[in-house]
Amino acid sequence: MLSAFAAGIVGAIVVDAFFLIVPFANAPPQTPLAFYTVAATAFAGPSAAGAAWAVPLGVTGHLAVGVAWAFGYLQLARSAPQLVRRPWISGLAFGLIVGLVMIGVDLATGTHVPATYQEVDRQLFGYMVFFGPPLALVAARLTPTRA
Repeated sequence: MLSAFAAGIVGAIVVDAFFLIVPFANAPPQTPLAFYTVAATAFAGPSAAGAAWAVPLGVTGHLAVGVAWAFGYLQLARSAPQLVRRPWISGLAFGLIVGLVMIGVDLATGTHVPATYQEVDRQLFGYMVFFGPPLALVAARLTPTRA
C-alpha cells in the first residue's frame, strides 16, 4: 500500500512538472493556478472555475488520480511480477495506456480538447515518459519481488 501511494505521488508530481514546464504548441506556458483550476473543473464541473477551492481540489485530485493509477499498476504486478522487474519497459507501456485514457477523460469532461496532433503527442509523451516510468521505478524499488 505504501508503494502505491509513493509511486502515484511521485508519478503525479513528475508529470505535472512536465506539463507545467513544456507548453502546448503555439500557446503560452500555463501557470500552476490555471493548470490546477482546469483540473478542478474536471472533478467538480464548471463551478470550480474561479472558486477559491479550485486549486487545492486540482492538486489533491491530480495526486489522488496518480495514486489510483499506481494501485492499478501494482494490482497488475501481483499477477505479472515482470512489471516490477522491468520498470522501464513496463513504465513506458503503462504510461501510454494512462495517456490514452486521460486524453479520453479530457474529451469526455470537456476540460481540454486537444486541437492539434502536437497536443495529443505532447500529452502521450508526457504520460509515457514522465508518469509511467517514475511510477514503475518507485513501485519496483518499494515492492518486494517474487522469485
